[in-house]
Amino acid sequence: MESIALQFLLDTVPSNFHSDTNVFVAGCFICLAWPQIEISGGELKVVVNCPRDKGEFARDDTPLIPFLKSFPDVCLSIVEAHPALRQSFLEYCGSVSR
Repeated sequence: MESIALQFLLDTVPSNFHSDTNVFVAGCFICLAWPQIEISGGELKVVVNCPRDKGEFARDDTPLIPFLKSFPDVCLSIVEAHPALRQSFLEYCGSVSR
């Protein structure tokens, strides 16, 4: 499921934004704000903790998608953290299984 969550984010974010520190997915703003990933959508803001035992990353200078490729286990936590992301992910999973 983790690799599917990573693939969902890779497929959803246009490749020309893969080097950005933040992205929009399913109406949610996702930002790497070390040591957390902040997710805002609608009136809901949630955070996902980053793995701290694997180094430190510049707060506003680390591209999000390459970071997630290095830590794919974080992707599932991201999509499960916000209802809009979760719904979009479930729809994505349904479309790729057809």
